[in-house]
Amino acid sequence: MTANKWTPVQQALFRFCFIFFILSLFPSTYRYSFSMDFTGILMLATYRPPSLPVLLYMLPVSAVGATIWMVRDNNRHNMDMLYYWLRVILRYRLALAFVGYGFVYFFHIHSPYPSISHMNTHYGEFTRWKIFSMTLGVAPGYSCFLGIVQLTIALLLLFRKLTLPAVIIAVIFLGNVFLSNWAYEGADVLYSAYLLSIASFLLIYDLTEFHTLFALQRPAALRPAIPSLKWKWAPRSIFLLFFLACGYASYSSYRQGTYQFPHTSTPTGLVGFYDVSSFTINGRELPYSLTDTMRWENVVFEKWATVSIRSPQQISIPTPVYTVPDLLESPSSYEQTGNNGRCYYSLQADTIQHTLALLQQNNMYIFHYHQPDSNRIVLSGINQQHDSLLIVLRKINKRYLLEEAGTGKNNPAKL
Repeated sequence: MTANKWTPVQQALFRFCFIFFILSLFPSTYRYSFSMDFTGILMLATYRPPSLPVLLYMLPVSAVGATIWMVRDNNRHNMDMLYYWLRVILRYRLALAFVGYGFVYFFHIHSPYPSISHMNTHYGEFTRWKIFSMTLGVAPGYSCFLGIVQLTIALLLLFRKLTLPAVIIAVIFLGNVFLSNWAYEGADVLYSAYLLSIASFLLIYDLTEFHTLFALQRPAALRPAIPSLKWKWAPRSIFLLFFLACGYASYSSYRQGTYQFPHTSTPTGLVGFYDVSSFTINGRELPYSLTDTMRWENVVFEKWATVSIRSPQQISIPTPVYTVPDLLESPSSYEQTGNNGRCYYSLQADTIQHTLALLQQNNMYIFHYHQPDSNRIVLSGINQQHDSLLIVLRKINKRYLLEEAGTGKNNPAKL
């Protein structure tokens, strides 16, 4: 591209990209509304482009649109102003995504620390995506670093003169994100590829001069095409206000606890890992078995209002569609998504009447409980099929290598 005249090939490619990116700016759904809470702000910051089939349909639409545009406007040989405005739009769109995810990673609320249930699930029963998420969950320092990188890119993108270093870092970062999602079967493969295409498009603008200056070591001059704007500071100021609002909302969510888990808590005396020492149904005690799909093996009461039960019954593995909070089906869906071998239930506890309700979409238990001592819980009640149950749980104070080995120089793990 020259400063004054574009070749026909350059015009055709630019018009195709212009139509495609403008169409892709529209979100896949229209449920997004701005609010000052964490979920509302993050929904706005991480809204997705249309789904993959829609994006594929947009490719021929963009090609046809570019062809019609060239036929009807074949006398234009300079696209500098349109190029400038498209770059501005895509800069802010990319910065918006990095702000949304940057604060979530910075405060380490995207991938939580593995729960007791996760620590008592066999490694082979996790999907690749869940293993990656838990790996990131045990390294808050690394998560914070990723957040700092993303927030730095977002701030650099606000300034036209700093766009080149911003998009160089963004291409490297998003390339790694795309490969990680692809290798670990994550849900953000399409979204990371889309953001990578935006960063690559922004990088192309200065790529020739960058190569001339650093590879060929020759003088290179940039091609400014800047319109005269009276209120050019306004978009940047509005974005900085959004940046602060998103940071405050993320910090508030961090103080409340991670969004993947319910904010209601389990009674303190129940929290822990329990072995099922006795399981009686309709007056018939079932012996311990690794194949009986009716008998429970062990039970976990999390600190939050979740109970997980392990039994030989085969459980289907929910497919992670999206991993952002606005599209999670329920507060506990992160726990049960991507792993097999355990059933997860929402817990409703009444410490006055000593009743427990374990609720799931297709299953339910109603129990009356009492604790003979601090290490045992006796449950008596019915299931959804109205079978009478009498279950004795024995608490086991397990020690986990992940917590015993520790991290840091003072207490390193040794092999």
